[in-house]
Amino acid sequence: MKSWNYSDSGLLIALTIVALVCCAMPLFNLLGYESAAVMSMAVSIFVLPYLHSKTRLCPNGMLRHGVGNSPFQHYCRNVTRVWLILLVPAGILSLNALKVPNCDFGMGILFWSTLPTASAALFIAFFHLFNAILPRRSVWLAALVLILDLLSFAWRLAMEPPIMGFSWSFGWFAGSIYDEALRYPASLAWHQTGMILLALNVVLGLELFWRRRSFRGLGLLLPIWLILLSAWAGIQYNAEAFHIRQSSQSIVRALGGRAESEHAIVYFQRDSLNAQQEAQLLEDIEFRYATLQDFFDVDIVDWRKQKMEIFIYPSSQRQHELMGSRNTLVARPWTHQMHIRYPQFGHYVLTHEMAHLFSAEFGGRWTNLPVDGHGIPHVGLIEGVAVAADWRPSELSVHDTAAALIQMDKAPDIRHIFEWQGFWAQPSGKAYTLMGSFVRWLIDTQGMARFKSFYGEIDFEKHFGQSAETLILKWEDYLKNRPLSERQLALARYRYDYGSGNRSIFDKMCARTLAELERKQASAEGTGRFDLALTLLDGLDGYRPNDPEYRLRRAELYIKMERWDEALLLIDELLGESLPAGLNAELMELKGDVLWRQFKLQSAIESYSRAMALGIGDSRLRGVLVKMDALQNPDPQYQSVIQSYLLASDDWMVDFYALQQINCEVANTAIPEYLSGRFLLDRRVYDKAVEAFQSPLSYPPLEDERQMGLLQSRYWLRDFQGALRHAAALENTESRRIELLVDEWKARIHWRRSWTGITVKQ
Repeated sequence: MKSWNYSDSGLLIALTIVALVCCAMPLFNLLGYESAAVMSMAVSIFVLPYLHSKTRLCPNGMLRHGVGNSPFQHYCRNVTRVWLILLVPAGILSLNALKVPNCDFGMGILFWSTLPTASAALFIAFFHLFNAILPRRSVWLAALVLILDLLSFAWRLAMEPPIMGFSWSFGWFAGSIYDEALRYPASLAWHQTGMILLALNVVLGLELFWRRRSFRGLGLLLPIWLILLSAWAGIQYNAEAFHIRQSSQSIVRALGGRAESEHAIVYFQRDSLNAQQEAQLLEDIEFRYATLQDFFDVDIVDWRKQKMEIFIYPSSQRQHELMGSRNTLVARPWTHQMHIRYPQFGHYVLTHEMAHLFSAEFGGRWTNLPVDGHGIPHVGLIEGVAVAADWRPSELSVHDTAAALIQMDKAPDIRHIFEWQGFWAQPSGKAYTLMGSFVRWLIDTQGMARFKSFYGEIDFEKHFGQSAETLILKWEDYLKNRPLSERQLALARYRYDYGSGNRSIFDKMCARTLAELERKQASAEGTGRFDLALTLLDGLDGYRPNDPEYRLRRAELYIKMERWDEALLLIDELLGESLPAGLNAELMELKGDVLWRQFKLQSAIESYSRAMALGIGDSRLRGVLVKMDALQNPDPQYQSVIQSYLLASDDWMVDFYALQQINCEVANTAIPEYLSGRFLLDRRVYDKAVEAFQSPLSYPPLEDERQMGLLQSRYWLRDFQGALRHAAALENTESRRIELLVDEWKARIHWRRSWTGITVKQ
């Protein structure tokens, strides 16, 4: 190897500066995926002038005759130098762990040893190729390859379903920051292997040409080159199977199921929906379409002259395999496609993502998105308009939640959220809620027509006659004066005072590593591998000792493992600390569950009573009422069945059968029939659900839910008059969520009566 020269120093300085900049940026400031991707991009760029300066004294290129001018040897020397130089920025980011904890140094080494090294190897190979063909244009041709690679990646990211992707220049884009859990995927290993094979094929091809031209023997070089070429071709041929490259067509083939309605073509996993579920899905799509059409006064299918395409994934794992995300759902207005998981009928994710498609009609001219003066999509408005349209029934509406955040002084300044970097820097719950509230307020006060004209240009003065600051101040005054009950404030405190979800990925220590560990721990616990789940939880505790979130998980895991005393000890420790009232309510309910299993019935009743007094959500309140009713019932068989059904069920069908055997007159309660009705409704046995829901309940929250169950069951039995009778019975409900839900079902009934039906095509 030749001695060190100024070219080496220039590359070293450039990459060192990049490393130092990374050290100053959250998430990029440790040896991990983000810094490795940035360094891959940097080395792809800076290696070109570096090589140009080393070869500019060779006007005839590198394929000159003579000993020592082997292209392969020359390539190996250059690659070795660059790889050695990469050790310096890697060392800087490693030393930065003295300031910023690096929770998975091994994973960082893995990313750094494959991303920047492969990019360097490939672009050095391209430079050698072009230097051999057109030496005076080699750096520009290699730069052109770099630009085309980036453009190709951007095109695939914009037009194809996956939100993650691969590139020669930076290796891998992991997708949305909302998918915090990250591990080294097998697809990346295949892609980087393909890059190395391509680099070797290019250089060995040059070597073959040089040897033939200089009358040197080929030896085993030709068969080695053919083997490597075949290996690279094999990876490209199996790119879909290796999840390196996916398209709309490949995902359609992978899912296998297809259905069609008036306004949508739906692709789904063939074995994930039966005929009844498929028909209900299409009906829900058409109802949501009609609702959004009324809200926006837009018919996007008529405007586009083509139906929406909706891709539905059966699980987060399947979604991750095919489109690169577990938690992020996607709608691209310019492609007229949306990619979602649809966990149950009526889920509002359908409305939210479909709203993005509706906003295309009044978005920007080229991308169908609102863009700021710099041409950057306005993420806050994009998500805000979807939240404003997806105004789902809840104990805390979007306005209520935004008001609670402002009144509790926990709201980030919406002025910063208006900036794209400010939106991503905030926890998603707060950013989406505040922008959704502001957009809905704008629409309600200024009118939809003015908002739509504003959305395409983002000019407050032109379209509203007021400055952005003036409108924001009016919106803030509206929220500050919005009345909230103590129960609503308690729910808001629980939601926003507790948990890692209230911090953005940039504010968390070892965000990627801990999110991946949390994912593995939840998966192990969900599949009954409790010992493994406890071991993983021990690992999480090592990073954040005494974290209430992890300690609560541990208490819940102890309960599943029937380690009652340890669970009680941990719950009591948490109750002795200063935690939000909502979390204390959850802990008191957990304590009641343990005490019930230990047959300490009176103590369990007291715990459940304290949980209700602290303020809990509707769903949790109904569960506690059922538990207390059982504990206060003198029939031991009834107590045993309810305990098994709610707390220890391993076989829901067996427990459902046990519910059926309870004589409600003897037990003096209609709750077993109510639980049977819920069970049957969830499984779409509507006629039997109606029979089970016949007996009134003395607890208002349960009675409201019984009436809702009857309303929904009769709707699916197409007894619309009967459904409306149950809606009328809920007119005096004290639950704001139930009130809004009834309004939605009444709208659904009105729409369904005039709907002409659907056409299903397999």
